[in-house]
Formats: sequence, structure tokens, C-alpha cells
Amino acid sequence: MIENAVKEYYKKLDKLWSDKRKTHPLIPYIEKIEPYNMYIGPKNQSDYVEWIIQKNSKVVDFSKIEKAIEIELKNEIKQYFSSYWFLNMTGLYENIIVSFTPITPLVDISVFIRERFNIAKEQNRNTDKIEIGIVEIDHDDGYLLLFDNSTGYVEAYDADKKLYQIVAKSLEALIAEMEPRC
Repeated sequence: MIENAVKEYYKKLDKLWSDKRKTHPLIPYIEKIEPYNMYIGPKNQSDYVEWIIQKNSKVVDFSKIEKAIEIELKNEIKQYFSSYWFLNMTGLYENIIVSFTPITPLVDISVFIRERFNIAKEQNRNTDKIEIGIVEIDHDDGYLLLFDNSTGYVEAYDADKKLYQIVAKSLEALIAEMEPRC
């Protein structure tokens, strides 16, 4: 399950930060996040704060989203958007640096998915492929990270060349197997 993959990723991330920097993961402080209990302690003198993942407590009505975009979403992407809030999920997966767009209490998932659908449509991209982050391959960070809703694969998309490249066979595998970075 995606929920377990995200939870395990965060455990690895937290251990990495603890081992290397003697702290929990740090992120630039955003005042609007404060009420959601994702921060551990006060911000430091550089305006960074330690953070933790938080169970997503907002109910997402995927049927309305699916009706708006006229696509039935796979359970894996639904779980991804509704399991946990996270402020940073970046890691190394098979020599590719993967950076997921943060899913926070401030993100309206319905708006997020519809906007990405509309952008894909405007750019004549496959609208079954939902943008969920960015990817760096061979020191080039110009790739989009996409979840292919028709196959379940996670792909990198080179907008200049209009080429798709499979990154992982599933979103769960990608999150579970990627090694965090700090």
C-alpha cells in the first residue's frame, strides 16, 4: 500500500537526517502549515524547522474529480493523494533523482489534479499521465514525474523531446525503494 510506502520512506528519511545531521528532517518554515502539527519544535535562526509526515485527515471526493476530468483514477494514485501529508519526498531511485511535489494540508487535491490535467491538455500531452513531481536524469532536472493512470507506471517526461521513459512499474515500488536524500 502507498500509505506504508510513504511511512517507511519517512522513517528512512528521519534516520538519515538523525545519523548525518543529528536532527529530524528540516524544511523552510511556512507559517500556514503551523496549525497542522507537521512541525517539531520552533524554527531555527535560519527559518528552518523540523517536520514529520501527518496522516491526511481531509476527505477527497475522487468521484467529482473523475467526473471533471472524465478519467477513472487508479486506486494507487487515489491512495497517494489521500494517505499522508509530506513537506518533502526526494530520493534516489536507480540513479535517478526523484522529487515529489509536496502534498500538504494547503493543497486542494481536486484543484491540483484538474490543473495538471488542463496543463497536459493544453500542451497536447497524454492526459492519462498525472504530474506528481520532477526527475533528474544524468544531471538534467528538466523532466516531469508522471503517474500513468492507464498502466500504473511512473514515468519521466522530457518536454523538449516529447519523450516518456518508464522510471518504475508502480508508484508504491518507487516510493518504497527510493533512498532518501538530505
